[in-house]
Amino acid sequence: MRSGPKPKLTYHQRREALARREAGESCAEIGRSYNVSHSTISRLRAGRRRSPCRTHRWAACDGY
Repeated sequence: MRSGPKPKLTYHQRREALARREAGESCAEIGRSYNVSHSTISRLRAGRRRSPCRTHRWAACDGY
């Protein structure tokens, strides 16, 4: 069983948020659309993100 807080965004939401950020949308705008803070979105860009399951580490947005 997994411990710790639940992720605020699903795997698909994270991928979509990263794509929107790459397209030039601000972290604040993206955060508002998902009802999370801009910091949550900026952490995705910084590479501090959760893996979708224990056995798979997703490698989205290389270079961030």
